Amino acid sequence: MVAIRRCDGETIDLGQDSSLEGIALLNIHSIYGGSNLWGRSRKGRTRFNFQLPRMNSNEKMQLQSRVQDIGDGLVELVGLESAMQMGQIKAGVRGARRLSQCSTIVIETFKSFPMQIDGEPWMQPPCMIQITHKNQVKMLVGITKEAKLMVTAAKAVHLGRDLAQKR
Repeated sequence: MVAIRRCDGETIDLGQDSSLEGIALLNIHSIYGGSNLWGRSRKGRTRFNFQLPRMNSNEKMQLQSRVQDIGDGLVELVGLESAMQMGQIKAGVRGARRLSQCSTIVIETFKSFPMQIDGEPWMQPPCMIQITHKNQVKMLVGITKEAKLMVTAAKAVHLGRDLAQKR
């Protein structure tokens, strides 16, 4: 059995949902050869975090609108039901079950469990694991179509202002 003891102060009861076969903690958009487990948000379908300030709540409706952002200092916690679901995720027709988005998470195991980090598996004896955001390193990330459109629109606005000022 695995228990999520704290996720930014909240307890997440994994025992209430026996359909989950695994959990994954994400800090980037892809895992398992490019699969996006978090999926796309129902609101704000860009990688930019144009959303209301994050509330300390993991209600299902609020989780559906949260955006995954590699620079926000948060870790996404998702649940996986089966290998079939992973195939659906890889095909882009489904996402994993969003459980939480938090900056600090404490996981406790009560028996040995298979675990992996970056594809490296091992059998983990019972333990308590704490994961926290430490710091950030600046990285280059390719620009998306949405970002290109926003940059083009911003340039057009600035060009319009410059022309108006010259008149």
